[in-house]
Amino acid sequence: MTQQHRTQATAQEAQELQKKQQKAAQLQFEFAKSWNLYINDKTAAKAQEVVAKGDQLLEVHKSLGGRASGALAPSQITLRQDYAKETLAKDAGKLTKCTDSPFPSYKNAKGQTVYKIG
Repeated sequence: MTQQHRTQATAQEAQELQKKQQKAAQLQFEFAKSWNLYINDKTAAKAQEVVAKGDQLLEVHKSLGGRASGALAPSQITLRQDYAKETLAKDAGKLTKCTDSPFPSYKNAKGQTVYKIG
């Protein structure tokens, strides 16, 4: 193997690493965005998005060997996913947003109206 061939291989590896890091940064942003939407509106759809984005982000973290930098550590990502999964597991995860009231309200699986306070 020549010196030029080794240099080219390392350049390709560096380019792949850079692409993975850019993907990790983009997913960090998307995960934070979906988390903020979930915090403001704890519906099943928002919770499901948090779980899905978290899974994607954790997968990229694994592919980088834990070297991904960002605002959230993998343990923080899984903690937020656990909160979202808890919402999905409860009846609160089965809420549907009502548009017939001037106040933020939802209907649960039993047909009862639930009002958002705060």
